[in-house]
Amino acid sequence: IYVELAPGALPRHAGALRQALAQIKAAPGNQETVLLQELARPNRFVLLEAWRDKASAVAAAPAHDALKAALAPDLIGGLDLRPHSPFLRSPPANPPVDAAYVVTHVDSFPQGMQHAIDLLTADVALGRQDDGALRLEVLRWEGHINHFSLVSAWRDRKAAEASLAAPHMRAMRAELAPIEGAPHDARIYRVWR
Repeated sequence: IYVELAPGALPRHAGALRQALAQIKAAPGNQETVLLQELARPNRFVLLEAWRDKASAVAAAPAHDALKAALAPDLIGGLDLRPHSPFLRSPPANPPVDAAYVVTHVDSFPQGMQHAIDLLTADVALGRQDDGALRLEVLRWEGHINHFSLVSAWRDRKAAEASLAAPHMRAMRAELAPIEGAPHDARIYRVWR
């Protein structure tokens, strides 16, 4: 779930965010809930949730509705809910709270989708060997089979930034560029506390 607040509005909504996180974490079937704050634009967030099954995720709708209502005065664009399914899962690593996360969107043209999958698969395998790698996985946006999100966690921001410039990443991006349907979008986050 992508959340964007008006600049400067976060202090007014910290309590609502904490309450929503607690409610989501306590919901039956919740396996992971982490709120990531974008480093470059701290009024933008990604709420990562993992659920035992689709029914559990659907049952969390009241918590999402309550969060949307609480943030409404300063919410830009609503809550952008994008359900994904695991494509290339990472073993649970329980990254420390000071880990740096990178969320990357890859949107390939339909005719280039298999090549994009091959490139992402190879890059994740190499990336898991990079210094500071804690978690690397690829998720597929449900209903959009050629849209992927690469979620990675790194020991710190320096390791995250190094991963974005690693030789295997540069090679993958160069080969991916001609088949991408949108600009490559990688953003660095930290766990919001």
